[in-house]
Amino acid sequence: MILSASYAQESKFTILDLPKSLTENANSITKSESTFVDVSDSGSQDVYYTKTITILNSKGNSDINAFAFYDNNSKVKKLNATIYDALGNKIKSFSKRDFRDVSAVSNGTLYSDNRVMYLDYTPITYPYTVVFEKETTSKTSAFIERWMPIEDYLSSTVRSTYTIKFNPKNKPIFKEFNFDGYTITTEQKEGEMSWKAELLPAVKHEYLAPNLNEITPMLRLYLPQFSLQGEKGSANSWQDFGNWMNTNLIEKTNDLSSETIEAIRALTANATTDEEKARIVYKFVQDKVRYISVQIEIGGWKPMLASDVDKLSYGDCKALTNYTKSLMDAVGLTSYYTIIYGGNEQTDIDKDLVAVQGNHVILGVDLNEDITWLECTSQTSPFGYLGDFTDNRDALMITPNGGIITKTKAYNAEESTKRYTINCDIDGTSVKGHLNEHSKGVFYQEASYANTMSQEELKNSYLTEWRHINGLSVTNISLNDDQDNITYQEDLDFTIHQYLSKAGNNFILKPIVFSNSRALVPPRTSNRKTPFIIQRPKTVEFLISYTIPEGMTVNTPEDTILHTPFGEYNLTFSLKDNRLSCKRSLKITEGTFEPNQYEAYRSFCKTITNKDNTKLLISTL
Repeated sequence: MILSASYAQESKFTILDLPKSLTENANSITKSESTFVDVSDSGSQDVYYTKTITILNSKGNSDINAFAFYDNNSKVKKLNATIYDALGNKIKSFSKRDFRDVSAVSNGTLYSDNRVMYLDYTPITYPYTVVFEKETTSKTSAFIERWMPIEDYLSSTVRSTYTIKFNPKNKPIFKEFNFDGYTITTEQKEGEMSWKAELLPAVKHEYLAPNLNEITPMLRLYLPQFSLQGEKGSANSWQDFGNWMNTNLIEKTNDLSSETIEAIRALTANATTDEEKARIVYKFVQDKVRYISVQIEIGGWKPMLASDVDKLSYGDCKALTNYTKSLMDAVGLTSYYTIIYGGNEQTDIDKDLVAVQGNHVILGVDLNEDITWLECTSQTSPFGYLGDFTDNRDALMITPNGGIITKTKAYNAEESTKRYTINCDIDGTSVKGHLNEHSKGVFYQEASYANTMSQEELKNSYLTEWRHINGLSVTNISLNDDQDNITYQEDLDFTIHQYLSKAGNNFILKPIVFSNSRALVPPRTSNRKTPFIIQRPKTVEFLISYTIPEGMTVNTPEDTILHTPFGEYNLTFSLKDNRLSCKRSLKITEGTFEPNQYEAYRSFCKTITNKDNTKLLISTL
């Protein structure tokens, strides 16, 4: 297939030939991009890709994306690139052998056959143009190349096309995202569909904005009948797809030995409830195995044998989840292998596209018709705790009756709470006291990292976190990890030298100590274009008390109560005898908000900062 005839001419384009709408805010401009996917044989996928991109400055170098992945079931058939200067003169050509070929594995991966070939080019002048071409073939058609005509922030596109060729009896299902407002045309004929996008301006990243693929055009496609590294599969419904996964990838891997089955049954023999049994099994797994990624051939999707995990005491998320499920089966508990997108951003399995999705696996244990979720790759997570890596998102649960889309645990603002209880004594201009920090919900995960630190590392961590407090020292640090209730407590003594300032015979105190709400205030922006997301509800509270020196008093200000679409803020003061009490509470509301609400959100955060920095006058009687 010849796709490069017009490259030389296109490479002579200058930025002067382009509309200002495409050069504005752009570090790079994709002048032409073409993707042709051939899945007419569902047992393979051939991809032909060409791209001509002009890099305007050094920030655009990462937009070239001149690379090709391959493994034992795929091959890079063609790979080349040509570099042109600003006038369209050829600087250098790269053939397939000139691309760097390296292992495409992450830390913690023991075995993987994934590799990547990439262009290693250091420019000497700007702008320059890259013409890139690749051709790949694969035995996998379960994942079809998606189309994103805007691939990166601050990168515009003149023209991008996507064409897929298929067997009419196996027509791809597809979903178009965010096409409105863009010049995109489509064409369909027997055995072929195509899309074309033109004149797409660069998008600037804005604070708290959704992912780029949530606000710019994207096309995703899947085949009802597909191949996963040579393994034939079908995805006519989630039930059908779940049955295929169970039969072909999971069912025959739960081969525990009779010795292991007897051992786990003996371990749980005295358990009086199903939950107690499940806790014992989970603790057994955590004590025995560790996480190591294994991705060879179909092993990228099929679990290792449970007997191998039992023998070797390691595995990836699939293997460890399947191993835990096999142990649950052995003691008579029902549990479900569950596929999910892991990550902080709460990405859902798209229920409209029945297909191989997800990048992680967890286990759902059925306890009294209520699902308890287990993260089987962690040796330290409490029983039933997910945290922000797998919380509140649609997942695919594999049951004996097929696949079911379900939602994982969502933590509300009352469940996700961080509470500081601080008792202070004033000593001249210094403040001495004790701090208790109590974390639960999504806050538990971050707090529990303290378990891995030495006392010196902990001390440095606190001083870094509260670096806005001059003259702070901390001592007597103690930690309490309550895994039964999934709460974490940190206690410490502190001294803040010269925290109060003198005003004649009086003192000025900022009572909301340890709050760093300045970090809450989002950056100023003008003419915001994108929505903004507050992802998780949470509550942060400060309960602070001060012993006021004898012969002195303090005037307490009026209460502050703020109610906004973004959350609630309350600040109250009270004085009883010589004890000043301050209660400050911030409850954040999750949601997606329109661009025109951004300034109101910013104003809310600024008000919080101002109130947190309230100053009180401690005066002589």
